[in-house]
Amino acid sequence: MAEHGRENGTFIYIADSAPINKSNLKEMENGIRSVSRLPAVYNECHRVIRQAVSADKRGFIGLLDETKSTTKRPAADYKACESEVTLYGKRYRAIVICSSVYDKRQLKKRALD
Repeated sequence: MAEHGRENGTFIYIADSAPINKSNLKEMENGIRSVSRLPAVYNECHRVIRQAVSADKRGFIGLLDETKSTTKRPAADYKACESEVTLYGKRYRAIVICSSVYDKRQLKKRALD
């Protein structure tokens, strides 16, 4: 970003889970702010999800769907829970987002297992 005239701390790097590894996290300690999805390969990912679901401390965000809800395809509502994860000895803020539609699919999938 420096070649575009941006200094560290003046932007937020947004990415999927690919940059979440030891070397990239070390690079980001130099003032690079980022938002990313935590890869499921980390035990911390599963831990904070279990914690959010079992404690039921998720706050209601609401409906984020712009399409109309139907009987066959109801609009999803979302809840969120803030937590922390530790990766490579450093703590990071984590937010677990839960979808009502995803929850129903997971329950159905577990019933079939």
